[in-house]
Amino acid sequence: MKKISFMKVALVVLVILYFVIWIIRMYLSPNNKYWYCKIIVSGSYEYDIKMDDYTYYDNEPAGTYYITDISSGYHTFEAVDSDGASWGSDSETKYISSGTTTTIYLNPTQTVSTGTVYIYMFMVIGNMT
Repeated sequence: MKKISFMKVALVVLVILYFVIWIIRMYLSPNNKYWYCKIIVSGSYEYDIKMDDYTYYDNEPAGTYYITDISSGYHTFEAVDSDGASWGSDSETKYISSGTTTTIYLNPTQTVSTGTVYIYMFMVIGNMT
């Protein structure tokens, strides 16, 4: 039976340990799975800032906001006026890729409402007492 030197065994164990730690860091680290985006909202009112129909910020003025822990993939970002979408809203769907910071620009504008207004006029003849 051959003798294996202690140094060779230790070297093999260290190499295996290095690769195990590397694999754990690459596949289990949250930094490799989740990213963040910077949302810049312009306007003069207060808005609800949403991603994928979930409200992250409520009744906030125009400004810069961050949403963290976003998985890679397509996501829809929205800024909706706190009084309702008809007062102003904007949305954008972007792909969030790993290793990058994505900036979203939202400019909520009022949607144009159209309709018909009826004006009725009548005339009173005589004394109303």
